[in-house]
Amino acid sequence: MKALLDLPAPSYTLDSIRNFSDKSEVYIRGLESLGQCQDTYGSLLIPVMLGKLPITVKSNITRENGNDDWTLGNLRKAIQREISIQEASTNGRETYDIPTASFHAGIGKKNGNYNIKEFSSTSITYEDGKYVAKLPWIEECPELPTNEMIARARTHRVVNRLNQEPNLFKIYGDIIKEQEKRGFIEKIKENEDEPQRIHYIPHHPVKKDSTTTPIRIVYDCSCKENAKSPSLNDCLHSYPPISNDITELLTRFRTQKFAVTTDIEKAFLQVGLHKSDRDVTRFFWLSDPTDSTSPFTTYRFKSVLFGATCSPFILNATLLKHFEENPSPTASRITQDLYVDNVLTSFTAEDDLMQFYRDSRCLLQKGGFNLRSWNSNSNRLRELAETENVLDSSNEVNILGMRWNVADDKLLFAEVDIDSTMHAYDEFESLIKTEMKDKLSTHKSHVGTKRRKYKPYWNEELGSLWKKVCETEKIWLRFTGHSSKKRTLKEDYCHNRKTFDRLNRKYKRQYQLQQQQTLEDKLSNMNQKDFWKSIGKIGIANERKRAIPLAVVDNCGNVTNDKSNVLNIWKNDFETLFKRNEDINDHLDTTICNTEIDVSALNEAISREEVVKAVIHAKLRKAAGIDDIPAEVLKNEAAIDLLFKIISGCFNLGKLDS
Repeated sequence: MKALLDLPAPSYTLDSIRNFSDKSEVYIRGLESLGQCQDTYGSLLIPVMLGKLPITVKSNITRENGNDDWTLGNLRKAIQREISIQEASTNGRETYDIPTASFHAGIGKKNGNYNIKEFSSTSITYEDGKYVAKLPWIEECPELPTNEMIARARTHRVVNRLNQEPNLFKIYGDIIKEQEKRGFIEKIKENEDEPQRIHYIPHHPVKKDSTTTPIRIVYDCSCKENAKSPSLNDCLHSYPPISNDITELLTRFRTQKFAVTTDIEKAFLQVGLHKSDRDVTRFFWLSDPTDSTSPFTTYRFKSVLFGATCSPFILNATLLKHFEENPSPTASRITQDLYVDNVLTSFTAEDDLMQFYRDSRCLLQKGGFNLRSWNSNSNRLRELAETENVLDSSNEVNILGMRWNVADDKLLFAEVDIDSTMHAYDEFESLIKTEMKDKLSTHKSHVGTKRRKYKPYWNEELGSLWKKVCETEKIWLRFTGHSSKKRTLKEDYCHNRKTFDRLNRKYKRQYQLQQQQTLEDKLSNMNQKDFWKSIGKIGIANERKRAIPLAVVDNCGNVTNDKSNVLNIWKNDFETLFKRNEDINDHLDTTICNTEIDVSALNEAISREEVVKAVIHAKLRKAAGIDDIPAEVLKNEAAIDLLFKIISGCFNLGKLDS
């Protein structure tokens, strides 16, 4: 579901819309195979898909649908119908008379301001059995900083983190050592002349669930020295790679009897990097990979690194150039059944499969590439690949996001954690709710910056006074003159704020008393729904509607869970509380009244600490009658002393001292 929601929005081109439709169909059918009904996620997915479609396509399918509500099935059919209409309107302008048309669709077309054939002929050369490519620099790009300090600092952090996992630390160092041994990277010589353009790239590890590469080093070509400086990727053209259609690939893969998969070993690193561009790929690593305290050594890439946005484009252009310069049936087969660095195809006869195995390995070796991780439902090919140490012994193989069970020859969707799927649904639902709440207009009659609920006791007097508070606060905070004037402005603000707070509490109290009186007058004529609604208005159950007990004890002493009985008992309890004129002595338990209580502690003298504690409670607004206590009493020590004398006199003499 997450992959479905993260699908990139298509452009206006037919290929882009077709690719978007094919990928969405694959993911939707995957959810259906897991038993997920479209009704459970269709209402969430429809607005997402409609929002990603180009405006013209969205307008066309919406016009055809009319005023009917969208369903996921209707939307999928509408997109397919729009694709068919656009294909028919081309009037044969796109020809598919050769078997490699889907791969060659980008040949001869301008990709931005660049032509892929022009790049292949001018920027890719064949030297000593290996292809060498230049980076596609943007003309008049901003000056690229060195990034030396930030690359050194980030490498130190990577070393410290890896040092906590010795096994991972060793693997990381072994990968760099192996890359140097195989000629992918090289050390910088001390007496080497400094080139005009130097750039350092930070790197970090990424764990992978893979039999061939359990850990991969990722080079951050998007790292910037600061917010205004460009990164390496900002200075390079990010041309999209030319890829075959996934649906066609999977269809051809399942058409014939004998299927086979393989991939190019370290495909990006097999393409050499031109000498003029190598110094922008410098990076640091330990001079002694076994010692985390050893000084750094500077390396640079001799091949196209994995991490630059242009790397997939360079790899595709290089492979295409190699297949064009070495034409053969095998080259045509690989061209139409290649996806980035993976090849998946099928054959009718097993002998043709074995011939493809031999010819394809020879073809790729001419360009410096090695096909590995072979797997097939043919036992002959598996035995041959095992003898040559290029067999993928896994029972299940990853095929473009799916799983191929080689033994049963079944193509399955990868297992999906249902809990994770439901969590994605919950997150998406929460996101929609949050977005809807943000778009709702909210009354902002509040103190501070947080949004609050509408205050029913708010009036013009409070509004004008609050406006005055805001104005005096701005004048005080923005004043930069002498201190005495600023002190006066602060006192003016504090006075207005206290006045506002006092009136705010006064009107709130008056509103609650008014609602309480209204409730008392209507208790006998109200139903349960109106009763609880009125209770909420005065703040009694404003946040406690769901906290009402679901079980109470009735008059007979039995526990009842009936909602009607529960609400009636609660309603009667509140009616008793609000009927002030009723003689409540009849309801008092005589046993409670006759109970002897030790009241000797009440006759003890009140200490000054108790008075101070009561004043502190008043300051914290935890005492009753706080609205009626002047602010001066809460601040003046002399007033506290006076309160102590008055309270002590009341308890000791029973009257005030004249």
